[in-house]
Amino acid sequence: MAGQKSAEGPTVVIRNARERQTLGEFATEWPFCMACGIAAGTDERQRMDHPRNLEIHHLTKIQRRHEKWNLMKLCKLCHDAHHGGGITVLNSRRKRIEIPGLTLANLLWIKRLLDPGNYDRQKMAMFMVRNVPVVRRPPSWYLEAWNRHRHCTHQRFLAIRAMAEKRQAGLYRRDGD
Repeated sequence: MAGQKSAEGPTVVIRNARERQTLGEFATEWPFCMACGIAAGTDERQRMDHPRNLEIHHLTKIQRRHEKWNLMKLCKLCHDAHHGGGITVLNSRRKRIEIPGLTLANLLWIKRLLDPGNYDRQKMAMFMVRNVPVVRRPPSWYLEAWNRHRHCTHQRFLAIRAMAEKRQAGLYRRDGD
Protein backbone atom coordinates (compact mmCIF):
# COMPACT_ATOMS: atom_id res chain seq x y z
CA MET A 1 0.00 0.00 0.00
CA ALA A 2 1.50 3.31 -1.05
CA GLY A 3 0.41 6.47 0.76
CA GLN A 4 0.76 9.93 -0.64
CA LYS A 5 0.71 12.77 1.84
CA SER A 6 -0.01 16.33 0.81
CA ALA A 7 1.12 19.32 2.83
CA GLU A 8 -2.49 20.38 3.45
CA GLY A 9 -4.47 17.18 3.61
CA PRO A 10 -4.62 13.68 5.04
CA THR A 11 -2.77 10.76 3.58
CA VAL A 12 -4.45 9.40 0.47
CA VAL A 13 -3.90 5.68 0.08
CA ILE A 14 -3.88 4.44 -3.49
CA ARG A 15 -4.27 0.68 -3.30
CA ASN A 16 -3.49 -0.34 -6.88
CA ALA A 17 -2.80 0.76 -10.47
CA ARG A 18 -6.52 0.77 -11.33
CA GLU A 19 -7.22 3.35 -8.60
CA ARG A 20 -4.25 5.46 -9.75
CA GLN A 21 -5.61 5.32 -13.32
CA THR A 22 -9.15 6.25 -12.19
CA LEU A 23 -7.87 9.24 -10.21
CA GLY A 24 -5.73 10.34 -13.16
CA GLU A 25 -8.60 10.02 -15.63
CA PHE A 26 -10.96 11.92 -13.35
CA ALA A 27 -8.42 14.71 -12.85
CA THR A 28 -8.03 15.00 -16.64
CA GLU A 29 -11.79 14.92 -17.33
CA TRP A 30 -12.43 17.81 -14.95
CA PRO A 31 -9.77 20.52 -15.47
CA PHE A 32 -11.81 22.97 -13.38
CA CYS A 33 -13.67 23.21 -10.07
CA MET A 34 -17.07 21.56 -10.36
CA ALA A 35 -18.56 24.02 -7.83
CA CYS A 36 -17.31 27.46 -8.95
CA GLY A 37 -15.91 26.67 -12.41
CA ILE A 38 -12.40 28.07 -11.92
CA ALA A 39 -9.90 26.42 -14.26
CA ALA A 40 -6.68 24.71 -13.27
CA GLY A 41 -3.75 27.11 -13.33
CA THR A 42 -5.90 30.23 -12.92
CA ASP A 43 -4.15 32.78 -10.74
CA GLU A 44 -6.82 34.37 -8.62
CA ARG A 45 -4.33 35.58 -6.01
CA GLN A 46 -4.85 39.12 -7.30
CA ARG A 47 -8.55 38.82 -6.41
CA MET A 48 -8.52 36.72 -3.21
CA ASP A 49 -5.99 35.76 -0.58
CA HIS A 50 -6.91 32.06 -0.74
CA PRO A 51 -5.20 29.51 -3.02
CA ARG A 52 -7.34 28.10 -5.81
CA ASN A 53 -5.40 24.94 -6.78
CA LEU A 54 -7.63 22.00 -7.69
CA GLU A 55 -8.13 19.00 -5.39
CA ILE A 56 -10.09 15.77 -5.60
CA HIS A 57 -12.85 15.52 -3.01
CA HIS A 58 -14.31 12.18 -1.89
CA LEU A 59 -18.08 12.34 -1.33
CA THR A 60 -18.03 9.38 1.05
CA LYS A 61 -15.18 9.13 3.52
CA ILE A 62 -15.52 5.46 4.45
CA GLN A 63 -12.55 3.66 2.88
CA ARG A 64 -12.03 6.70 0.58
CA ARG A 65 -13.24 4.81 -2.48
CA HIS A 66 -11.32 6.07 -5.53
CA GLU A 67 -14.17 5.46 -7.95
CA LYS A 68 -15.73 8.10 -10.18
CA TRP A 69 -19.13 7.97 -8.44
CA ASN A 70 -17.36 9.09 -5.25
CA LEU A 71 -15.16 11.86 -6.69
CA MET A 72 -15.55 15.59 -7.32
CA LYS A 73 -12.99 18.15 -8.47
CA LEU A 74 -12.99 21.24 -6.24
CA CYS A 75 -10.66 24.20 -5.93
CA LYS A 76 -9.09 24.68 -2.51
CA LEU A 77 -11.46 27.55 -1.71
CA CYS A 78 -14.60 25.48 -2.41
CA HIS A 79 -13.09 22.41 -0.72
CA ASP A 80 -12.31 24.43 2.42
CA ALA A 81 -15.77 26.04 2.31
CA HIS A 82 -17.31 22.56 2.25
CA HIS A 83 -15.26 21.16 5.13
CA GLY A 84 -15.39 24.37 7.17
CA GLY A 85 -19.06 25.20 6.65
CA GLY A 86 -18.06 28.46 4.98
CA ILE A 87 -14.92 30.56 4.79
CA THR A 88 -13.87 34.21 5.01
CA VAL A 89 -11.29 35.51 2.53
CA LEU A 90 -9.85 38.92 1.68
CA ASN A 91 -10.11 40.35 -1.82
CA SER A 92 -7.46 42.50 -3.52
CA ARG A 93 -8.75 45.59 -1.68
CA ARG A 94 -8.38 43.73 1.64
CA LYS A 95 -12.16 43.58 1.99
CA ARG A 96 -13.56 40.54 3.77
CA ILE A 97 -15.73 38.25 1.62
CA GLU A 98 -17.90 35.59 3.21
CA ILE A 99 -17.97 32.45 1.05
CA PRO A 100 -20.98 30.33 2.06
CA GLY A 101 -20.55 26.72 3.01
CA LEU A 102 -21.19 23.87 0.59
CA THR A 103 -23.14 21.04 2.14
CA LEU A 104 -23.03 17.45 0.95
CA ALA A 105 -26.54 18.03 -0.47
CA ASN A 106 -25.11 20.93 -2.55
CA LEU A 107 -22.22 18.80 -3.81
CA LEU A 108 -24.65 16.03 -4.80
CA TRP A 109 -26.74 18.56 -6.76
CA ILE A 110 -23.60 19.60 -8.67
CA LYS A 111 -22.45 15.99 -9.18
CA ARG A 112 -25.87 14.90 -10.45
CA LEU A 113 -26.03 17.83 -12.87
CA LEU A 114 -22.48 17.83 -14.24
CA ASP A 115 -21.53 14.16 -14.01
CA PRO A 116 -24.80 12.20 -14.27
CA GLY A 117 -23.09 9.13 -15.73
CA ASN A 118 -21.09 8.76 -12.52
CA TYR A 119 -23.81 9.86 -10.08
CA ASP A 120 -24.81 6.71 -8.18
CA ARG A 121 -26.94 7.37 -5.12
CA GLN A 122 -27.24 3.66 -4.29
CA LYS A 123 -23.46 3.15 -4.12
CA MET A 124 -23.13 6.28 -2.00
CA ALA A 125 -25.74 4.92 0.40
CA MET A 126 -23.75 1.71 0.84
CA PHE A 127 -20.64 3.62 1.95
CA MET A 128 -22.12 6.49 3.98
CA VAL A 129 -22.45 6.39 7.72
CA ARG A 130 -25.64 8.45 7.52
CA ASN A 131 -28.42 8.68 4.97
CA VAL A 132 -27.61 10.24 1.62
CA PRO A 133 -29.13 13.73 1.78
CA VAL A 134 -31.67 15.02 -0.71
CA VAL A 135 -29.87 17.07 -3.36
CA ARG A 136 -30.07 20.82 -2.85
CA ARG A 137 -29.06 23.67 -5.15
CA PRO A 138 -25.89 25.39 -3.90
CA PRO A 139 -25.87 29.00 -2.64
CA SER A 140 -26.03 31.63 -5.38
CA TRP A 141 -22.36 32.63 -4.81
CA TYR A 142 -21.25 29.36 -6.47
CA LEU A 143 -23.65 29.69 -9.40
CA GLU A 144 -22.52 33.29 -10.02
CA ALA A 145 -18.84 32.28 -9.74
CA TRP A 146 -19.45 29.43 -12.20
CA ASN A 147 -21.02 31.85 -14.67
CA ARG A 148 -18.06 34.25 -14.24
CA HIS A 149 -15.37 31.55 -14.70
CA ARG A 150 -17.03 29.40 -17.38
CA HIS A 151 -18.89 32.30 -19.08
CA CYS A 152 -22.14 30.37 -18.96
CA THR A 153 -24.53 28.60 -16.62
CA HIS A 154 -24.05 24.97 -15.56
CA GLN A 155 -26.83 23.92 -17.95
CA ARG A 156 -25.38 25.91 -20.88
CA PHE A 157 -21.98 24.34 -20.20
CA LEU A 158 -23.55 20.88 -20.52
CA ALA A 159 -25.12 21.79 -23.86
CA ILE A 160 -21.80 23.16 -25.19
CA ARG A 161 -19.94 20.08 -23.96
CA ALA A 162 -22.49 17.71 -25.53
CA MET A 163 -22.21 19.51 -28.87
CA ALA A 164 -18.40 19.35 -28.74
CA GLU A 165 -18.52 15.61 -27.96
CA LYS A 166 -20.90 15.01 -30.88
CA ARG A 167 -18.62 16.98 -33.20
CA GLN A 168 -15.62 14.98 -32.01
CA ALA A 169 -17.49 11.72 -32.61
CA GLY A 170 -18.56 12.91 -36.07
CA LEU A 171 -22.24 12.84 -35.10
CA TYR A 172 -22.87 16.57 -35.32
CA ARG A 173 -22.89 18.41 -38.61
CA ARG A 174 -23.64 22.05 -39.30
CA ASP A 175 -26.34 22.84 -41.86
CA GLY A 176 -24.90 22.70 -45.34
CA ASP A 177 -22.13 20.21 -44.45
